[in-house]
Amino acid sequence: MGSSYTFTCTNCGYQAESSGKLDSGMMAVVEPYICNNCNELTDVLVGEFGYKIDKSDLADDKKDYYLCSNCSSQNITLWDTKLKPCPKCGGKMKKGQEVIMWD
Repeated sequence: MGSSYTFTCTNCGYQAESSGKLDSGMMAVVEPYICNNCNELTDVLVGEFGYKIDKSDLADDKKDYYLCSNCSSQNITLWDTKLKPCPKCGGKMKKGQEVIMWD
């Protein structure tokens, strides 16, 4: 079962909901990315049934994988889960309360 948390920037106050790490439910596997088009932290679909699928190994029918969940851009960068940079100002994002458990 996957979980999403509120992350808040300690510098500018930007907030986003994310797993904060590679996470999976029963079917979907997500990982946090920064969208370079809309400057949002977003969980991106990267696999299924507990397994991450490398972008180079995706079948043609997996067109909704590795896309920003806000604007559908492919211009995404894996979020550094150790440094947790804010996509708006570069400050540090702090993990807050659990928002939802999903499957």
